[in-house]
Amino acid sequence: MSIIEMLQHVGAENITFQRLATDTENMEIKRHKGFITFGTESWVIIDSMRGIQSKQVGIVVWMDRERLPEDLRDKL
Repeated sequence: MSIIEMLQHVGAENITFQRLATDTENMEIKRHKGFITFGTESWVIIDSMRGIQSKQVGIVVWMDRERLPEDLRDKL
């Protein structure tokens, strides 16, 4: 299943997104890997700490900035 098919299956009304550019707490490089620490809703973390599957899942999608509509390029 492609990312497009997955998003269409879930439906636009059930999808939210979070911008790492504004929610990043820390960035560092260790042994040729980059690590990004970011903040998110606390209930996601609380559920995970309790061993409960949260109602939502998160994925990270990277794309070429130049392929975005021009009015979004500097906002994301």
